[in-house]
Amino acid sequence: MFTRDEKLGRVMDVTMLGPRGAGKTSLLVSLYDQFQDVVGATALELSTSDHATRTTLQGYRQELRQFAQGVQRQKGIEGNADVREYLFGLGSRGKRPPQLTLRFTDSPGSLLAETGPMRDLLDAAVSRSAVLFVAIDSPALMERDGRYNDEVNQPELVMEFVRDALAAQGRRLVVFVPLKCEKYVATAAGARELGDQVKKRYASLISYISSLPAGLDGAKAGSVLTPVQTIGSMRFSRFETRADGVREVFRLSQIGGSYAPRDTDQPLRWMLRFVVNAYSHRPKTFGEWFVTWWNNADLPFTQGLRQFGVECKEHDGFEVLVRHPYLELP
Repeated sequence: MFTRDEKLGRVMDVTMLGPRGAGKTSLLVSLYDQFQDVVGATALELSTSDHATRTTLQGYRQELRQFAQGVQRQKGIEGNADVREYLFGLGSRGKRPPQLTLRFTDSPGSLLAETGPMRDLLDAAVSRSAVLFVAIDSPALMERDGRYNDEVNQPELVMEFVRDALAAQGRRLVVFVPLKCEKYVATAAGARELGDQVKKRYASLISYISSLPAGLDGAKAGSVLTPVQTIGSMRFSRFETRADGVREVFRLSQIGGSYAPRDTDQPLRWMLRFVVNAYSHRPKTFGEWFVTWWNNADLPFTQGLRQFGVECKEHDGFEVLVRHPYLELP
């Protein structure tokens, strides 16, 4: 689950899969942007680990704020054709270097059905990832009886990537993340219907995850469902047919709307609940055992992870789809 890097230290890889325009990059920006607001009294800190990540996210943050104010109504962050890595340090507040590096790989949706060097980079990222975020375009899933779901979300191709990842050694967590879902989660009934549609359309993948045989050291994989509102103020309005295909159009939910993401913490909370269990059970060298015994160096970090994981939601559209011991509170 963890790898060692000479510069980054202990690394946990996360790959974001999903179609072009589903909102994968928006999720990443909102997740980082809102972390310090939701971390509460825990002693955790999430920081950018390199200049490229910091600069890129600052630019994307401005694009999201413009979209949230209704400056543009057809997209948030423009997709790109490159596999990009974003590095975040996660550790006890003020500790340098942080105890863990989270390496997020953001994959362009176009690569799901292509070959070539970029696809090779994506395949490598998927194979080493302990956590997979499956981004789902909610309007394509929900509108017109899911008429555009296969075309837009490409669930069969996504399943192939997930199966490849689960074939590798080690435990895995698959997080289904419906995005652009503001319209559907406005009510508890709507949120539950969104969850039901995810379970229906991705039933074969969820069944595959739950059917994996457990090894001698426990279950192979777990899965959770966590819808996220990365903008908050914009809701799906309609599909618009153009020469280049069908486009999604959004509208402000109220006059004077602004950037107000919600539940961006939930995928991270579930991921870190998984992480704290994995981190506690990780193989340690004699030196690490000695240092931990001598000064309890890991104690504030693991306690912070546990505190952060307490507020994972399991109702009104949020659900554990496939149970795993690492998803239980330690």
